[in-house]
Amino acid sequence: MRTVIYSDVVKSKLKSLKDRLIVIQGVKKGTKTISSMVSILDNLGEFADTGISIREKFAVDCPSNWYLQYCNRNYFIYSKSDKQINVLEMYDNRQDFMNELFGIEMRSFESISFWGE
Repeated sequence: MRTVIYSDVVKSKLKSLKDRLIVIQGVKKGTKTISSMVSILDNLGEFADTGISIREKFAVDCPSNWYLQYCNRNYFIYSKSDKQINVLEMYDNRQDFMNELFGIEMRSFESISFWGE
């Protein structure tokens, strides 16, 4: 089983999300939502192939050990090695992170035209 390590960026974003969810959903439900997310990510230590290979799925030039895991309306980018999983980054599903990271436009032409972006 691999050790799961969270980057400081992911830790900070999870804390901010937890704080927001507690305000919106209340302490019990907000804490439960975050705990569920962390549990899914911790399971990557045992099931590292759960995510999608970014290189294979999107044909981008990135390390071959980078994967994408969708979890509770958030995308997590992680890398895997023989001994550990590094959770590198976290993006809300409303963010255009593929464009930000790799220059891949994920929005449709219709969406861009409608919103005038």
